[in-house]
Parts: sequence; structure tokens; C-alpha cells
Amino acid sequence: MKALFDQSGRVAVVTGAGSGLGLQAAACLAELGATTFLLDLDEARLEEACAGLRSKGLPVQSRVVDVCDAAQQGAVFDEIVAAHGRLDVVMANAGVSGGRGPMARAGAIDAVDIAHWQQVLDINLTGTFKTLQCACRHMKTFKRGRIIATTSASVLSPEPFVSYSYSASQAALNATIRLLAVEMAAYGVSVNAIAPGPFVTGISGGAMADPGVQQTLSKRIALGRLGAPEDIRGLVAFLASDASSYLTGEVIALAGGYPSAPLAATAVTPQPPRPQ
Repeated sequence: MKALFDQSGRVAVVTGAGSGLGLQAAACLAELGATTFLLDLDEARLEEACAGLRSKGLPVQSRVVDVCDAAQQGAVFDEIVAAHGRLDVVMANAGVSGGRGPMARAGAIDAVDIAHWQQVLDINLTGTFKTLQCACRHMKTFKRGRIIATTSASVLSPEPFVSYSYSASQAALNATIRLLAVEMAAYGVSVNAIAPGPFVTGISGGAMADPGVQQTLSKRIALGRLGAPEDIRGLVAFLASDASSYLTGEVIALAGGYPSAPLAATAVTPQPPRPQ
């Protein structure tokens, strides 16, 4: 069983890896033995993240990358492959929140700013698509690999807390992943998505750390709590490994049973976080 999850000798790339789910995914892959490249736009945050991982003796490197810049991304992927001669795992995780959803007046459809709408789609959808292009260009040559995208469980059913732009970008990305899986199957590459539910990360400007927000959302989660960033590790380990060799084209919700109840649901007893 250990051999199924072993990443020794492999090369992994994670975008949006400076914090949150991306950082935990990168740490997981490095702990399993992969030489892991953390890509992020925020240089200071990225260096701090890598320094923390290197202090644990993990094989990580960092590259400052704007996922919206196709040439920049392409150059980084080319550099990595030229130096290591392979590319085994790519996790396209970079993304931003679209702001308030239609449950708030500021998020109603007639209040949506089209420039902001376009910016969110440029990063979440087009930026991720450029990452997928870079990954596939090399993996087609190697005829093996694992591609994982981070989408969102909020688009698996209507969620009025989530903005129109974010919902549109994530729904389109889910469809893209399913289609890409069909193309890449002929090259021995699996393509899947992790669709997180509410997690305590910085993507919503820190709103998820607010106790009131957590209380409201926890009532709609079967396990009674928001996800901790570490909760993504197990699924990343599985999807990146040989254990998932017969799985492709799937969008897997990692959401604690969310949404399990309508907005007016009564509170449930929280399940404590899994020990780390």
C-alpha cells in the first residue's frame, strides 16, 4: 500500500501554493517524496511558505508566476521539465473569490460590475486553463501524469452566498476538467477535480474565519464544521498517486456533506477536526 502513494523521484507543480489549500497540497506531495514546485503570484507569501517546508527537510522550490500570463507559465514549466526530465503531477489551484453573492444586495445581478466579473473569469477559468495547457503539453510527451484542479462544491447546487462570477468560473472549470479527461486518457494522463466546500482559508478575504460566518455555514454542513486546509491532503495524495489509476473525469466534493440543509436549518453538533 505504501508503494501506491509513494511520490519518490517524481516532480509536482502546484499553483496558488503560497497559502491555504495549495500550500497543504504542496506539502502533502513533498512529504510523499515528490520534488514539488510551489507557484504563486505573492512572492513574500511564497517564500515564507517554502521556507517553512524546507525547514522540515522537504524537497520544495518556488517560482513567482501569474497564471494569467501564458508565456510566463510556459517558461516555468519548460524550465522545470528541462531540469528534471519529467512532470508527474500538476495541481491547478490558483483562484480568487468573486465577492458577495446574490443573497447580499451588493451581489445582486444588477449590481455586478462587468470589469470585476471579467477579472474573476480571467484568473479562475482562463488562468487555470493556461495551467492545464502547460501541463498537457508536456504530459502528452511523457504519456503519463496526474492533473488535479481545484474547483468548488458551491456550484454543485445553487448557493446564494457565492458570487455570479465565481460560480460561473467554477462551473465552467468543472465542465473543462471532464472534457479534458477524455482527451488525455489516450496519453495515460488522469484529470480530476477537487471541489471543496466551505474551508477556513484566505480566499474570501478572511471572511471564513469570522465566527458568525462559520456558525451560519456549519448549520448546512453534515459534519457540523468548516474544512481546515489540512483536510485536503488525503484526497490530493490519492488523486496524485497510482492508487487512483482507474479514476478520471471526476469532480469530487470535499465538503463534509455540504449543503445538507437549507439556509434556515437549525444548528447541528460540530464534529471535531481530525487529529493531525
